[in-house]
Amino acid sequence: MAAATTTPGSSGIQVAELAPSLAQRAQCFPAAQPYQGFRTDLLAAVANATYGRPAVQSEVCALGGVELVLAQCQLDRHSPLAREWALWGVRNLCEGNAQAQEAIRQLQLCTTVDNEELKRMGVRMELDEHSGKLRVIKRETAASARRATGPPAPAPQTTAATVPHGYVPRASGQRACPPAQIASLRP
Repeated sequence: MAAATTTPGSSGIQVAELAPSLAQRAQCFPAAQPYQGFRTDLLAAVANATYGRPAVQSEVCALGGVELVLAQCQLDRHSPLAREWALWGVRNLCEGNAQAQEAIRQLQLCTTVDNEELKRMGVRMELDEHSGKLRVIKRETAASARRATGPPAPAPQTTAATVPHGYVPRASGQRACPPAQIASLRP
């Protein structure tokens, strides 16, 4: 039912397919975000509107919004805060709302989706067919992969000519920051 796909024009993140009723409703909306953070803004509106408002919670549940908000609980580089707003929205939808809680309780796991965060952590998720539960499986380590394929290629050297003006070269795994931003972070 829910196969992992990459939607055209998306951020390249694999997502599970929407339920047919949601997919049909989604066709009238644009596939590409009009601006970075668009999904974040929409989720913020839904999350805040459902806070302590049973009538709004019930309306969102009736329109299939519980599943839609749950589907946003993934990392996305184009909307970095969308996941946080989705989690807040799920919390607000479920607070004192038996209908939303039951909708989540009725969900069943169909498949797993491999993403960059899991790859970076060196694990993958696997669905145990007998119990229906997820299992965390360790991926092949980099050392054993190197033994099988040979030594890794040397990393390119960063020189002053390759670093954009105004940016500090970054250490492995860190984002580059403009010097002004670094100065503002210091006490």
